[in-house]
Amino acid sequence: MKMLSATGRKPKIFRTDGEGESISNDFEQYLESEGITHQTSASYTPQQNGVAERDNRTTVEAIRTELHAKKLPPYLWAAAATYTVYTQNRILQDDATLTPYEQWHGKKLNVSHLRAFGTPA
Repeated sequence: MKMLSATGRKPKIFRTDGEGESISNDFEQYLESEGITHQTSASYTPQQNGVAERDNRTTVEAIRTELHAKKLPPYLWAAAATYTVYTQNRILQDDATLTPYEQWHGKKLNVSHLRAFGTPA
């Protein structure tokens, strides 16, 4: 079995949080045989996963804001999460000239279908 991403390129590094719940000896051997470096952070130290932790926090705060702004019930959390991640992948990040969507798909983005979350249909 060859490990390929959706782009058809082989990953060079596999990063995990070091807690070990997703890594077995067999998988470690597989990574090694494929020439993939396994990097881990120290267990139970989210501070070492700074970028991922900030992205998660940004996403959670956006979800809370969307639900609160439209006075929507908490059971719509999953819908708000889907909307948030969908839109975050379609906006520019930092100094980038392309959105994550454009980088991944290699084509221009059309956002004419987007509406504010909670807008009546």
